Amino acid sequence: MQNSVITASGALLAALIGLSGALWATISNQRKQQQAQRDTWRHDRRKDAYLAYVDAARAFIPVTEELFRAEERDSVAHQTNGADLETETLEETITWADTLWTPFPAEPSAAWRKRAPKRLHALTTAFDRIDLEGPSDVIAPGLAIIESAHRLIEGSELFAKEAEQEAPEGGSATEMDFLRVEVHRYRMLCGEFRKQAKKALDLADS
Repeated sequence: MQNSVITASGALLAALIGLSGALWATISNQRKQQQAQRDTWRHDRRKDAYLAYVDAARAFIPVTEELFRAEERDSVAHQTNGADLETETLEETITWADTLWTPFPAEPSAAWRKRAPKRLHALTTAFDRIDLEGPSDVIAPGLAIIESAHRLIEGSELFAKEAEQEAPEGGSATEMDFLRVEVHRYRMLCGEFRKQAKKALDLADS
């Protein structure tokens, strides 16, 4: 009788252990599935936010403007000569002389200046999602793009003042030179944003 009780107890204990193991495996699999689903949701949210921000950043400087078309032409020529814009960084110092690849056209038109505040608002609104979704490596160039957009809206008055401040130090740049540098910087920041966004989405090597 005693042996029967011991045998039954052992069988019950083994059954409980087996049930616990199966239950733990089920819970573990459910957690992995939930985490995978959360990762997918975060990836999709970030992708949507990044694409919306890139669209807003591009809309701020329409390529129909001669000022920005010149920069785009230089960008294409730069890539044609073998440069990889995705690997360029903002760590190198950009001077006004570095950007004077072609004759510089006129400043932005009155029509662009009229549209720019509304497009800056759209850009800032799109950045709110970037700020929420992250990561910090994407947020930093996104915020810098907005700062550059503010400078471009300020335009001639701001760049004339900066050219004037440089003059006593022996500089010879004009307000148009400073404007060209800012347009170039804006494009570089957009490239940096795309590069960091691709890293955040694990698309850097794709």
